[in-house]
Amino acid sequence: MNRSAAIAVAVLSGSAAIAQAPPAQADEAPTREYIVDDRLPPASTRWKVIVGGLGATAAFYGAAQPFSYAWPESPGSMYLRYPVVGPWLAFAHNGCAVDDSCNTIWLVARGILEAFDGLGQAGGLAIALEGIFMPTSPEGPAQPGKPKRRSPSNTPETPSTQPGNLFYIPRPIVVGQHGVGLGISGLF
Repeated sequence: MNRSAAIAVAVLSGSAAIAQAPPAQADEAPTREYIVDDRLPPASTRWKVIVGGLGATAAFYGAAQPFSYAWPESPGSMYLRYPVVGPWLAFAHNGCAVDDSCNTIWLVARGILEAFDGLGQAGGLAIALEGIFMPTSPEGPAQPGKPKRRSPSNTPETPSTQPGNLFYIPRPIVVGQHGVGLGISGLF
């Protein structure tokens, strides 16, 4: 090998040794920041919740009406015409008509649908009552471009130690290699 080739090989191998990159280091995973918002909803929310609850009750009541008129000879079907208590009365009088040969599967299916309808109507009324008694904020909605300032006592880093204030954060728990759970930590 000639002298210039030997020098080139030496320079290349030396520069390769010098230019070796250090081992890669991963960045830390970003931490999630939980913000506890203690503000109450605006007053306009009240009517939306009331209308939504009454609308759910009306939807479940309306869904049962075609069945009460389609099979009037079925025991308990006339009770479906009463709002809220009707599905429960129909559930109590569930049975086969005199001139009909029905089986247990239809009775169980009809009972499940009547219970589902009763729960939907009662749940809609419960949502409407929630809207009636919901505490709301006296201040109006936030104006665009003007973020509301938060007091330092509402941040999760400095939880209040007063007896009436709760501070909790759900956290995942890793169990074994494939197990996952859920835990709660905070100030109770």
